[in-house]
Amino acid sequence: MSSLEIALRGNWLHWDGLEAGLTDQALRHLLGPDVIAEAREPARLSLQLVTRQVYRRSAPPHMVVAWFEDAGDRLLLIELDEPPSLASLDEIVSAWGPADRVAPGRSIVLGAMTTEYVYLSRGIALTIAESYDDPPSFAPRIARVRLFVPTDLQGFLVRLGGGDRNYGPR
Repeated sequence: MSSLEIALRGNWLHWDGLEAGLTDQALRHLLGPDVIAEAREPARLSLQLVTRQVYRRSAPPHMVVAWFEDAGDRLLLIELDEPPSLASLDEIVSAWGPADRVAPGRSIVLGAMTTEYVYLSRGIALTIAESYDDPPSFAPRIARVRLFVPTDLQGFLVRLGGGDRNYGPR
């Protein structure tokens, strides 16, 4: 089973990072036959010029965003909005231990505060949404994941946009 299949199923306890060399063709195959791909568009990731493509699916996660090096087919980063999870958030955090980096979330979730937890050796940045209502109107949940080949902090910040404030409108 590929790492992306593990992610699409939400089997986070077995997540060890995105495979190097994943291409658009392989991504489309794994997303399934009902995937609708929007047109690729130029974008910035840190200081790099890249392209990004949005894929919409009927099954969760319903939106997948892929970031490619320039106009090529090599994937840098994959984002899953509201991904499924087979384990509770507490189980995931307990199994993974402390994050390498904790920062304010870069994703907006209505009615929630977001925090990004980055696990560099696992190749994942989890954006956790927590209700700001008192009492909370929902339990903390994974709002978005950013998947990448395991890296160090410099690679995350410089190549993968880890210091960017947000990734723009969807």
